[in-house]
Parts: sequence; C-alpha cells; structure tokens
Amino acid sequence: TLQETEGGNGSCSTCGGTGEVECRNCSGDGEETCDDCYGGSNSCRNCDSTGGVECYNCEGEGTLECGECDGEGQVDCEECGGSGEDGDEECSYCSGSGKQNCSDCDGDGKKDCSVCDGDGSTECEECDGGGDIECSTCYGDGEVECYNCEGEGTLECDDC
Repeated sequence: TLQETEGGNGSCSTCGGTGEVECRNCSGDGEETCDDCYGGSNSCRNCDSTGGVECYNCEGEGTLECGECDGEGQVDCEECGGSGEDGDEECSYCSGSGKQNCSDCDGDGKKDCSVCDGDGSTECEECDGGGDIECSTCYGDGEVECYNCEGEGTLECDDC
C-alpha cells in the first residue's frame, strides 16, 4: 500500500489519515458549474433575448385602422351631415365636400395601438422582458451538486 508512517502515527500520505480526499471534480466545495446554462439563465427563445415580442393587437405595426372613419381619415361633415350644402348654399364648414377630417385620428386614418402604445412590441411574458429565463436545472444558481462526490466535497481515500 501507499501508507507511510510519519513519526509513528500510521497516517496515509494521500489523505493524512482522515480516510477522505478532496473531490477533484468540484475542488471540495460540493458544487460544479451547471452545464445546461450560462450563469443560471438561458436565452429566451420566445423573444430571441430581446425582451419584447410582436404586439398581438396590431401585429407589430404600432397602429390600427381608425374605427371612427374606417381608415379613411374623413367623416361626414358635422355641419351639413355630409350633404355639402347648408340650405341652398354650399356648406362653409366643409367647402361643399360633405367631408371633414376625422377628429379621432386627425385625418390620418390610423391610431396608435392601445396595447403597445404605438411601439409595435410588448413585453415578453416568458422572460418578463428580461431576455433570459432561469435555468430549470440549477434554478438560477449557476451551479449544481457535484455528481462525483454527491455534494460532499470529499471522497473516500483509495490508498487507505
């Protein structure tokens, strides 16, 4: 055997007589780096780690067709009811066109989406907008119990 006697105490030169050696896999701390993640988290696949996803309401456009004017930007004139006439004369409010700019969309025909406030994207629900998801193996710790020593940090000395 590799046992040596040092000063008559009969201790092993490998373990110093303790019967245990430090686990080389985890350097004695009982944990090793999780192989399933990077520092406790993984990139969110739902949003490609951007933290945002396309708005479901406007499909990423940021705007929606105005419901008041059906996207036309114009509505019937309030003064003449769309006739273009005020009695026997041309309506002075719409200059006889019978139309006026829609007050809801200012004549644009589109309004900012109320879900994404015109941005076109919303916060990813998978990662709460952070872009990363906690690792399900190490629960965000970044380390797991050492498989070699089962988290003890030591192994039985093979030389004793």
